[in-house]
Formats: sequence, C-alpha cells, structure tokens
Amino acid sequence: MKKQLIMEKAVQLFAENGIEATTVQQITEKCGISKGAFYLSFKSKEELVYELVDTYMKEIIADLDQSVSDEQSDEKLLYNYYYVMFQAFQKHAGFAKIFLKEPLTEINIQLRKQMETYTHQLNALCFSVVERQYKYVAKKFYPDIVFLIQGLIPTYGQLFLMDHFSVSLEDLCRATV
Repeated sequence: MKKQLIMEKAVQLFAENGIEATTVQQITEKCGISKGAFYLSFKSKEELVYELVDTYMKEIIADLDQSVSDEQSDEKLLYNYYYVMFQAFQKHAGFAKIFLKEPLTEINIQLRKQMETYTHQLNALCFSVVERQYKYVAKKFYPDIVFLIQGLIPTYGQLFLMDHFSVSLEDLCRATV
C-alpha cells in the first residue's frame, strides 16, 4: 500500500515539476510519510522512476499486445492500436505528462536505455500491425508508416493532455486511421 501511495504521489509531482526538480522530501511530504518509510520502499528516487516506467509501460504494452493479437480482425488493428495508446494517455495522464514534458536528454543514461527498450517493443508491435493491416503496401514503406503512426501519438497526446483539447477517442482513432 505504501509503495503504491509513493508511486501515485510521485507521478503527480513529477508531472507538475519534472523528475529532476522533484525531491524525495517533496514526495514524502505529499505522502505524509517519513524519509525512512520512503527508503524502505525504494533505495532512491531513481529506483522509484525506473519502477514507475516499468509498471506503466508493461501495462500499456500488455494492453496493446492484446488489442492487436491474432484474434483481432486485421482491418481494425490500427484503430485498436491508436485506441489503446490514446486511452493510456487518459488513464495514466500524470505518467504521460512526465514524458511529454521531460526531455530525455535530462534523464540519466540507464533510464534512457530502459525507455529505448520499451520504445523498441512499441515499434515492433506497431510494425506487426502495419504488416497485417497494410499487406497490399510495398514492404519498403512499412518503416515510414510505423514512423508516421508513432509520431502522431505524442502529438495528439500533447493536444489533449497539455493543451486540454477535448476529443472523442473513437473519432480521433477513426480520423488517424
């Protein structure tokens, strides 16, 4: 329970102030716990950040994997992919805001590598969607299509998370497909 509380409050603070600007002291004050209680759950702020990334990204990738599984109709794959990604932005708005606001150049190398691993998994899932849904398109264009799909996601995320643009997920997914 305490670990979950720390993670939830840390996401709020990181989304508001950024990872670097948020201190363990601020996190413990927001949680109403001592620093000792924090360090019983996490060895450091960096460990907390790594666990946050793992927790959220594993959930998002599992949801994506299920939404584009072999049981899904090929013509709905890209819609499903977008829907899960945009829904994740809404469900995990604080977490998403962190990475929309926080330049990766300011985050340490280990976290950057961790994010690259998840980005690779997202790209592989997206590539499988393109292969199945766009069989009629020359394979040489698949990387370009993946690039376009993946590029739209943070742009739209910025619109409805940071700019508070109201949007229907269904309409957005249909339009982007």
